[in-house]
Amino acid sequence: MPQPLDFLIVIVVSAALAAGALRFEPYPLDAFRDQWRLFAALLALVGVAYSWVSTMLGAGVRTLAGEVPSPVRAFVRALLAVGSAALCGFGFILAIFDRRHQTLHDKLCGCVVDRPRG
Repeated sequence: MPQPLDFLIVIVVSAALAAGALRFEPYPLDAFRDQWRLFAALLALVGVAYSWVSTMLGAGVRTLAGEVPSPVRAFVRALLAVGSAALCGFGFILAIFDRRHQTLHDKLCGCVVDRPRG
């Protein structure tokens, strides 16, 4: 699955959860402003869960040795992806300039995403 679609799924799920949480607030924008840290944590949690589950279900992530990452390595990679995003997206932008198209969290975990040939 292409990474922009992954990002869109995480954003839509997080927005749906946030909308549900704010549904009973008389002033939802004020509540969002006052609790933005909670909503950022929700976004990170959904992102980690999505990345970890999709890796475990065969999203094409491999170790540098060509093996499927262990559940622990996949989870650490998912956690580090939050850091890649928190650096203003730098961790993801790095993949554009890398020979193997590795993101920062892929480099730190010794993983690479299999790209379809063609």
